[in-house]
Amino acid sequence: MLLTGREIWVLIILASLGIDFLVEYPNIIHPVAWTGKIIKAFDDHRLFSGHAGEFVNGMLSVIVAIAVWSSAIYLIHFLPLLPRMR
Repeated sequence: MLLTGREIWVLIILASLGIDFLVEYPNIIHPVAWTGKIIKAFDDHRLFSGHAGEFVNGMLSVIVAIAVWSSAIYLIHFLPLLPRMR
């Protein structure tokens, strides 16, 4: 029985939700923890001071986090989900 691409993605999402509810993910591999580390790096190494500086640092951290995850999603798009059989 072969599954279509959509069915495989549904199974992956259901499995990941099940793992999140049953087992706590270790922070070293959880994407939300990675995003927090990106934001914390900008918070620890402030480029500007004052209220305007906090705004700029916050915006930069959001832009960098979005760029990192957009790049990751773009690269994952090119990875084959299952090997093609001929």
